[in-house]
Amino acid sequence: MKKKWSRKAALLLAAVTILTSLPTEYLYAAQTQETHDTVTPEEQSNEETVVDTALTGQESVTDTEQETTETVEGTTATEEIADGTETAGKSEIETQSADTQNAVTADILAAEDLLNYLVLDNAYIAVGGTQNVVANIGNEDLAISGGRLLYHRVSDGAAYEMAATGTDGNGLRFSETFADESRTGEYALDAIIYEKDGQEYQINLSDAGMDVRFGVNTEVETNPDAEVVDEATTDVDMDVVSFDENGNQTSEDSIADAIATQKAEAAESGISTARYNGNVVVVLDPGHDGTHGGSSANGFVEAQLNLKIAQYCKAELEEYYGVTVYMTRDSASCPNGGGDNKSCLQRRADIARDMGANLFVSLHNNYSSASSASGAEIWYPNQNYNPWTSQVGGSAASCILEQLTSLGLKGRGTQIRNANEDKYPDGSAADYYAVIRHCKEYGIPGIIVEHAFMSNSSDAANFLSNDEGLKKLGVADATGIAQYFGLKKEKPEEYSAVFDAAYYADRYPDLKTAFGNDDSALLQHFIQYGMAEGRQGSPQFDVYSYKNLYPDLRAAFGNNLKSYYMHYISSGKAEGRKATGVNTLQKPVTTYNGIDYSAVYDYNYYLKKYSDLAKIYTNDDIGLLAHFVNCGMSEGRQAKDSFDVFSYRNQYQDLRVAFGNNLKSYYMHYMSSGKAEGRKATGVKSIQNPITTYNGVDYSSVYDYNFYIKKYSDLARIYTNDEVGLLAHFVNCGMAEGRQAKADFDVFSYRNQYQDLRLAFGKDLKSYYFHYMNSGKKEGRTAAGVKVLQNPVTIYNGTDYSAVYDYNYYNSKYSDLKSAFKGDDIDLLVHFVNNGMKEGRQASKKFNVQIYKNNYTDLQQAFGNDLKPYYMHYIQNGKAEGRIAESQIYHSVITKSTTTVNQMVNYYNAKASYPAYYGNANVPDIRSFCQIYYDEATAEGVDPALAFTQAMKETGFLKFTGQVKIEQFNFAGMGVIGAGTNGDSYQNVREGIRAHVQHLKAYAVKNPAFANQVVDKRYSPWFAANRSGTAPYIEWLGISENPSGFGWAAEKGYGYSILNDYMNQLYKY
Repeated sequence: MKKKWSRKAALLLAAVTILTSLPTEYLYAAQTQETHDTVTPEEQSNEETVVDTALTGQESVTDTEQETTETVEGTTATEEIADGTETAGKSEIETQSADTQNAVTADILAAEDLLNYLVLDNAYIAVGGTQNVVANIGNEDLAISGGRLLYHRVSDGAAYEMAATGTDGNGLRFSETFADESRTGEYALDAIIYEKDGQEYQINLSDAGMDVRFGVNTEVETNPDAEVVDEATTDVDMDVVSFDENGNQTSEDSIADAIATQKAEAAESGISTARYNGNVVVVLDPGHDGTHGGSSANGFVEAQLNLKIAQYCKAELEEYYGVTVYMTRDSASCPNGGGDNKSCLQRRADIARDMGANLFVSLHNNYSSASSASGAEIWYPNQNYNPWTSQVGGSAASCILEQLTSLGLKGRGTQIRNANEDKYPDGSAADYYAVIRHCKEYGIPGIIVEHAFMSNSSDAANFLSNDEGLKKLGVADATGIAQYFGLKKEKPEEYSAVFDAAYYADRYPDLKTAFGNDDSALLQHFIQYGMAEGRQGSPQFDVYSYKNLYPDLRAAFGNNLKSYYMHYISSGKAEGRKATGVNTLQKPVTTYNGIDYSAVYDYNYYLKKYSDLAKIYTNDDIGLLAHFVNCGMSEGRQAKDSFDVFSYRNQYQDLRVAFGNNLKSYYMHYMSSGKAEGRKATGVKSIQNPITTYNGVDYSSVYDYNFYIKKYSDLARIYTNDEVGLLAHFVNCGMAEGRQAKADFDVFSYRNQYQDLRLAFGKDLKSYYFHYMNSGKKEGRTAAGVKVLQNPVTIYNGTDYSAVYDYNYYNSKYSDLKSAFKGDDIDLLVHFVNNGMKEGRQASKKFNVQIYKNNYTDLQQAFGNDLKPYYMHYIQNGKAEGRIAESQIYHSVITKSTTTVNQMVNYYNAKASYPAYYGNANVPDIRSFCQIYYDEATAEGVDPALAFTQAMKETGFLKFTGQVKIEQFNFAGMGVIGAGTNGDSYQNVREGIRAHVQHLKAYAVKNPAFANQVVDKRYSPWFAANRSGTAPYIEWLGISENPSGFGWAAEKGYGYSILNDYMNQLYKY
């Protein structure tokens, strides 16, 4: 059974819908103890079987297509919950069971307030999704400060708590995100704990008759009292009920429609009158007939009752002026002459179309097998297809229902009902009831009035059992219709002074077509619409002439045209006032709220000068003057040829200083003083004597108004003719932005020229302006034309970095720094000192830190890979020592030994243990091994340190973890040219070492002569011709560093690695 909700409830539900952007919300209504407005379960069961096939126009109707409503009047008074106080939701798994959660503790009291309803966002939540729950408790005065929602998992009884993430008055919102699979399952809500006045109260949902469930990754069965749907994603076939501002129930297809209707009521309240041309046509349709009898109960035949009510309604309605009433039948005969019900219903709508109906009212009475069902209800069109018919029908229905309930009938609401299958031509859901549907297709608002229940003893006795009661119903219908159309019973005024029917019809062809020579209808149109539209109803009276001629009437009535007609009827004609032939406004007013604006305002000048105003205020001098006072002066509009506010402003510096951009003040000054002082107020196109002083400081040495406004188009758009504002911009913004405001002062030139100012002011541009104003100009300092930084700083914190730093070199070499520091020599030097040296950036062509590092092993031993000390060493010592930092010093392969056998032994022992395998190969220990390397290397003139450390690099300190194995006696990976090769093999340690040393010599010396017999398997005549002598330096052993593209290994930085990672380490032992 669907619930009826107040407008506030509907809007709150809409807020939830908008908040979550989900297609469906599930509404659970709390059971209340107020039984006087409820339908019992028995009533519900019986009512749901009642189907009026005569209304639906269908041959057979399912038991879901009912004539009677299925509503229960709730008693909720809700407030829309806002999201402004929302906090992060949090779920806490409690230790108690779900049953324990429902128990009210000593700290938590049983609730004093009733739970009105609860809205669940989703019955299904996917992992990662968020559940939102909205609850409304007690009355509107209740102030809830917080709360929590208790719930449990059905499968294991695990208890959880959902925090309140927002409160608003008596509403709460709870939210929780289900982050992972562990929360999968079906959940049931148990209780709401809410806080007011520092005390917590608990409501058990089971006590409120609610069984609210949802699933996480689990589909669950739910039984909400209503579903709030999003029509954009859901095929809707249900109502949402709300109330209008008069307390009348309306019904919409969705929350969105309910809101749209509420918003449209004020803006479109005139929608009905816009469609009627004076006379209103109402077609009354007494439901059913002798052929299609409708319901019967307690001796009543519905068709007979409906006809009597319609006759009383027609008689009453015709007492009103400006309405024509037709009936689809005035006897028991079928309007269609018999036949099936479907064609009969179509004929009734056809009659409304043929009569040009503005409203079709089908009159009925209700029946239910539940004798307690009672009251009146009205059905009106849905908002699909011709949507305006829903607005008109709903409003008319509300007016009629208000009259019926005032008789003592129970109000069952105004409602809509959608067809299950039928569609309108645009594809939208059609109205369920055939007469409403057919009338809408003709563009006619159609409604069905169910007056009372024949099956209810009270309704029958009070309204249906005698003509007096039936007349009350008919009169109530007529009164509601008249109320909606604004019809009156009073005798019309005497309008002959301003109205002649024949003249009116002849003057306006649209009225002639609509009303012909029907004098009554023409007069009714004139009264209801014509006067307000300014139509001329008589050759003796033209409302615009009358208005133009008399300023006293304009002052009294303004633009209320109807008042001019009524004044002429009641007084003007008798006073002999002229009412025709005045085409221009006479004696336009110049005084507004007691102030005379004639010194700056002329009605005709103002109206002629501005076409936008002429479209609105022609012949409306009061409105035009009001516009000038309230808008025009502030906008700087010229309203008189002798006063131009911008000229007045341009001419007088004292006024600009006093009033700034407040244009209205200039008008008022001229009116009060300026005109009497003889001040000039026109013809001044440019600012005279622009100000240069701001807050007592004279900026003229760095600022010129005309230069500044001409140089910057963005400022010209804002400050043209506003030198006060422009100077304020320069002082408050322009100087800080480095803008140039005078030809002979450019802050960047001034900054570039003087290192002392840069050191003093840094990037604080404003200080440079002030320095020039206070001292620089007097000192004759240059302040323009210096594009390049002069004398860049090289000293930072007392240290001179010029030996390794050159501003121009550093700034041009690194685009990221140039972009970041924009020529700031101080910040650039700071970057170099704090970052650049650590990063190894080159800041001078005379110093390259990598070259300096590679050139000197003593520095490598001292500083390692910490680059900054190399810069500092060069600054403090290296440059004075004549050390080379600009070009590479290469380390020769052929050189005297730079190490000793002891160093080699100690170095090895610090890294590894000597392999036993070599002990069995006649080289018993590491000293013997190192001695062989030393002897073989010195014999060929190769540095033993190079040969030995290369072997350590290639073999991993004789561990042979690569492709070459220990039994190959290959100590330098010779012959390994790919992943599938193991390299050369030799007979013993000495032969392997000799081959290694000879191969180094072969790379270092062109066509070398060897001291011993050649055992290097890589050496050949081809090698001698093509590769020998290509790597005389250790650094060139790497192919990528070798100028010829040859070398020992492809590893990037191979030679440098031997030097830095091994040889320099060797020297430490």
